[in-house]
Amino acid sequence: FDGEADYASTLMSHHPDGGPNGFSSSGWFHDEDFLDFNAVNVWKFYERLIPLVQADYARASAKPVVCVEPSYETQAYDGELRTDWHIRFQAYGCLLSGAAGFAYGHGGDYDDEPDEGFYVGLSSLWPAYLESPGRQDMAHLRALESYLVRLEPAQERVALGQGSGAKGRLAVAASDDALLAYAPQGAAFTLDLSGLSLERARWFDPREGGFGPVQPLPSGSSAPFDPPGDAGPGNDWLLVLD
Repeated sequence: FDGEADYASTLMSHHPDGGPNGFSSSGWFHDEDFLDFNAVNVWKFYERLIPLVQADYARASAKPVVCVEPSYETQAYDGELRTDWHIRFQAYGCLLSGAAGFAYGHGGDYDDEPDEGFYVGLSSLWPAYLESPGRQDMAHLRALESYLVRLEPAQERVALGQGSGAKGRLAVAASDDALLAYAPQGAAFTLDLSGLSLERARWFDPREGGFGPVQPLPSGSSAPFDPPGDAGPGNDWLLVLD
């Protein structure tokens, strides 16, 4: 690097270490011209992801924010195994909170074949990681692309059932004619739909990728919703209103 190269046409960011030196590039380089988007790395602290994305999205002179390193599927920290649910929780929460992208990660390369290194390209086991349920679940987000590109975070629409703690917190994004609400543990909630032009309600299963039958919208601007199944770990659902 001689300082003479022109990187004006090169998309650039900074990968933070996800530890003592910060979780987002915004803490270091947000106002630098070279930084095209903010990158977030939460390592094992997945509960910090959504607040970090929200903070970067709300910055003055905001830049796109991408989760480049979430907590990886199959890794265990502090006695908690990161499962397919953790991947979905991070991905949906991230994208409904204003992120421009989310990068899936698998923990197997940190543990398997240590002599070959922990990089995916150096491990002969990486094809098997593609079959992991969390990785498979990421494909279902394509069915929601037409919504995700036009919605903006709308946490203020949550009237009841916000949930407590990282694992129960509802994530909501909306436009004038659509709304998505991710319930990470399938608990009931109530939304303020005032001012929105909506005609139908559907539940989207983030595990299987399918839409449920069309349901009529509750009457009134304050609308209660109860996701399918029993509320609890792994019973996450996405409400789709349009």
